[in-house]
Formats: sequence, structure tokens, C-alpha cells
Amino acid sequence: MPPTTRPFRPALIIVILLTALLSTTATADDTYYTVRQGDYLFRIAERFGTSIAQLKRDNGLTGDLIYPEQKLRISGLFSRFTSADIVWRSPYAGRAGETLRPFGNLANGSVTTRHSGLDMAYPRSSRITAPAHGVIRYVGEQDGYGLLMILDHGADYATVLGPFDAQHVYVESGQIVTRGDGLGLTGAPVETGRPYLHIELRHKNEAVDPARLMR
Repeated sequence: MPPTTRPFRPALIIVILLTALLSTTATADDTYYTVRQGDYLFRIAERFGTSIAQLKRDNGLTGDLIYPEQKLRISGLFSRFTSADIVWRSPYAGRAGETLRPFGNLANGSVTTRHSGLDMAYPRSSRITAPAHGVIRYVGEQDGYGLLMILDHGADYATVLGPFDAQHVYVESGQIVTRGDGLGLTGAPVETGRPYLHIELRHKNEAVDPARLMR
């Protein structure tokens, strides 16, 4: 049975939250990337739309030497990105489940509401991954959504994913992730007995069709 129609208030909360988060310019003090085996400064700068010079300034580096597990602060994150620079992938493992509620207008008797994302059947305790390179801008509980996560991908794009299991969240606000990184496991469904994953894609804080994330 599909989830029941959400009231307007939770959707409005998401809009307000995103507006506040995405209007704030991320600085080197509140965003960081953990260096991985095989990383070097040029690759990191290219991946996250910044420059080697900026990376060095942000981290007081006098040379090019970095090491695995080192935390690098990054300002100007994705500042050089356009929509063409974002490569998307699905945030779920394996094949997509049944779509319980699609994106767009939904009729509920004589009332039509607009669903800002899609709810896809997805087993509880299933892995959720980053759909593109991004920075975690928010992890927290929201009425009507459960524990959700907001990722900023640059070029005015953001994704909203949830519900997560609070005991199995792998990232924190300010952490920079790459496409395919594990974010956490799905939690208990909020509105129905059937577990699902809510997937929302926003551009300039307007909900757009998340079909490109379903490949």
C-alpha cells in the first residue's frame, strides 16, 4: 500500500531548511575531505571544483605531500562546477524497487497535491550511497520524513534522502563525499508499514524530476 499523502507542513519545512543551508557559503572551517589512498592534490582539486592553490591556502601546505586519512579543509567547494560537471548515479544498491509514490502531482480524492520526490520500495537496513560528489549539509530528524540527509552537489543542485537508521549513519554535516560513498542504512518507514527510500532532487531549491538518479 502506497504511503499516505504527506501534509503540506513537512514539505514546507524542507524548503525553508534548504533555503537556509544552501544560501550559506561553505568555508574551509566547516567542510572537510578525508584523503584516500592514491589521492593527490590535483585529483582532489579537479574532483571538487577548486584549485591546488586554494587547497594549499586552506590547509597551510607548503608542498604537494598529503597522506591517507589526512583531513583537508576545502573552501570554494564546487565553485567551478556547472550542471554538466555532475555525474549522477542511483543512491541505492542493486535494482530499484517498486515506486510507491512518484514525483509530481498526486490525486487524493478531490484534492491534488504535489510530491517533491519519489518514494521507492526499499528494504529496511539497506545501504544508501551518495548519488554524486557532494558535501553533507544536514543530518537530522524532520517531522513527516524521519531522519533525513541533505547533500549539496554544487551548480545549485541538492539531494534529500531518507529515512535513515540513526544507529547506522556513516557521515556528518560538513563532510565531503564522493559519488558512491556509503551514507548509512535505511530506517523504519515513517508513513507506512512498507520500508521505502525517499529520493528528492532540487535545483535552485525547486523540486525537479529525480529520474536521472534512477539509472
